[in-house]
Amino acid sequence: MDRSEEPPPEPLTKPKKKFLSFEWKAWQIGIIVFFTTTLVVRSSILDWSWIPSDSMSPTIVEGDIILNNKMAYDFRVPFTSWRFYRNDPQRGDIASFRSPENNMGLIKRVIGIPGDTVSMKHGVIFLNGEPMSYHPLPRELFQDAPPRFFDHAQFWEELLDDKPHNIMFIPGAPLILRNIPDITVPKGHYFMLGDNRDFSRDSRMYGFVKRDQFTGQATSVLFSFGLKDKFEPRVDRFFHALR
Repeated sequence: MDRSEEPPPEPLTKPKKKFLSFEWKAWQIGIIVFFTTTLVVRSSILDWSWIPSDSMSPTIVEGDIILNNKMAYDFRVPFTSWRFYRNDPQRGDIASFRSPENNMGLIKRVIGIPGDTVSMKHGVIFLNGEPMSYHPLPRELFQDAPPRFFDHAQFWEELLDDKPHNIMFIPGAPLILRNIPDITVPKGHYFMLGDNRDFSRDSRMYGFVKRDQFTGQATSVLFSFGLKDKFEPRVDRFFHALR
């Protein structure tokens, strides 16, 4: 056969194109696996929430990013309501749940569990007829508290089931609701309050929270940024355990 009739040699760039195609497919698989894993983790194991309000100050402040343990109360099959196990919230827990009003995600503190009788007199919580213990705290300990409240806020340590946590009151606040009569928490429900007692929409307004509305327990601050201070990081709050 005449050499002039031989087919031309394969282009040298063809193997490179095959390699690039293989590499892109590998990247696609990696991206899909990453996002699928992230969705599964956030659905059933751990989630994080950005806090846009001061209703849980001074414990959680505006601009905190909170780690939410979704296995604290239920371990669900991802993207379903099926559970492997079920633990109930306890008094003093900082829990995430769906609002009975509008199904929005909220974070508040568990005060009353099923069967408890709860009341409030001048801001003091009575649990099953017994007043909770309170101790005043110096304002200087709460530099991360909301600036608009800081100058006239009162900070207290509140003791619930021998577990201390910090709360704040705002004297003269327009939304004060410091007195509620005796109410008994029904079966399968919980009474929730924000730690910023005078600027929190909670069970005093929308009533009890059903057990099935809980989505996890807030355990720590991952990161924190001053939303009204050019998003400056508040490094002292990074990886800060909540109580």
